[in-house]
Amino acid sequence: MPNNPGTFRRHWRYLKPYWLLQVATFVAMMVLAAIALALPASVQYMIDDLIPRLIEASGNGIDWVPAFWFGIFLTGLYFSRVIFMLIQDYLATRIGASILVDIRSELFEHLEKVSFRFYQQRQMGEVISRVMSDVTRVQNLLAVTVLTFTHSCILLVGILAYLLFVNWKMTLVALAPVPLTIL
Repeated sequence: MPNNPGTFRRHWRYLKPYWLLQVATFVAMMVLAAIALALPASVQYMIDDLIPRLIEASGNGIDWVPAFWFGIFLTGLYFSRVIFMLIQDYLATRIGASILVDIRSELFEHLEKVSFRFYQQRQMGEVISRVMSDVTRVQNLLAVTVLTFTHSCILLVGILAYLLFVNWKMTLVALAPVPLTIL
């Protein structure tokens, strides 16, 4: 997509009617990012706190209640991840299908207004193939690519925040070579 504000405005008008679905998709992405960050933190808790406490208490009889509740928590985390992934995928598919209908309807109206000479100079199969291909590309751009990019950015920010929270010095050391890899 060229860096042209007019092109962006044309694409945005297809997304604009579905802003409420986009907000819901964004919320689902935020929850998924939080869950993705909670999983490693949960495993860290299990390794650093829960297992050592169980080992220490093994002489007095093991209290399995914390391990049981931790297992319930992890199971709930995984189930909620699946549910929010389904919600996100459903919303993204619905947005994409709606955009597809809008673009195809608009193109069909345009193709009805085109002169007969246009159809005499081109094969009908070629026109239909081109329209279907272009519409699918635009739909993928607006529904899939934007969604994936947004989710990746949210996850990146969340991971950086978590790493800075855990150990900011180690995070800075780990990120020091990043500018060199960009060059």
